[in-house]
Amino acid sequence: MKNIKRYTDQIGQKWLLALDGEDFVTSARLRNQSGGALIFETKDYLSMGKRVVACPVSSKYAEDGSDIALDREDVLNHADRITGFIVREEGELIYAVRLSDDSLDASDHAPSVSISEKAFQLTVEVSGALNMDRMIRVLSQIRQRSQSCLRLLIDFSMVRDIPPTAIPLVKDFVKRMIHLRRFVALIGCQEHCEKMASSVPENKYFKMFASRERADSFFAKNPIDVLVTEDEPATLAYITAFLDKLGLVVNSANTAEECIDRARANPPELILMDIHLPGMDGIEATRIIRQDLTLHHLPIIILTGDATTESVRAGKDAGITGYFLKPFNHERFTQSILKALSDAAILD
Repeated sequence: MKNIKRYTDQIGQKWLLALDGEDFVTSARLRNQSGGALIFETKDYLSMGKRVVACPVSSKYAEDGSDIALDREDVLNHADRITGFIVREEGELIYAVRLSDDSLDASDHAPSVSISEKAFQLTVEVSGALNMDRMIRVLSQIRQRSQSCLRLLIDFSMVRDIPPTAIPLVKDFVKRMIHLRRFVALIGCQEHCEKMASSVPENKYFKMFASRERADSFFAKNPIDVLVTEDEPATLAYITAFLDKLGLVVNSANTAEECIDRARANPPELILMDIHLPGMDGIEATRIIRQDLTLHHLPIIILTGDATTESVRAGKDAGITGYFLKPFNHERFTQSILKALSDAAILD
């Protein structure tokens, strides 16, 4: 770890920051130093965990004596540059950069990361030793893949070591996932995970488990279930098969009245509703559900062959979440289901 005391006389001065994966240079003001970190204030949003190269501003001069702005390569090659990681937010647009000499090497203890996806759930198994660079890469992989999942099961039980400097990263990662309404289960490595999650109390979205079996059992007992209301047997079978492949639990109703009764008896996570049903239509059923204080929050996606302007307008007036025409585009429909489930989640 580099000694940062030599930068204290530059507090208040302008610095330039070049982040991994970004083509531009960010201007920042050195606000303070705390422990092993320098605190910067900027007008730009900075991603947590990013590796950064920073340098105090020094001018280059053209032949006529005018200033030339430093570009990314100038920052990376600056004689007084520092390297580190953005480890936490001190406030809005104020970030702590921890200086570090960690680098990714070819150690025999390099971690193994296994990621699988099913039923809107991302399962991640990590083993080996993690330094700062490796932890950032692991969290970056999870963050990218989490865009198509509601649940994250992250197993650290086979990790040999996690650097203390990486713990704030995991805390911020968990908080970010909670903000995005993702359900997170952290498994194992009690020595490390308890520190990681110490500032994130367990709630609807976040739990810690001592074993993979307990986490799997928890998710199995809390499936994502969908109530499909459709009176055509062939169409119902097709939709059910599609949802089964996504790993969702499917219940069905043949009429709007049956849909309302089933939803009241056992509220699903999502309702897929046809419009033209025997008896009450799907639009009227949606209105009734929206007026029920125990069901009004449920996402309802209309799935119909009726594309008339009147039906679309009536559905929106009734409070539908989405409107899809049969036959539907699988990819777009899957993303709409994910968004509807995510948007419907409400923090306790």
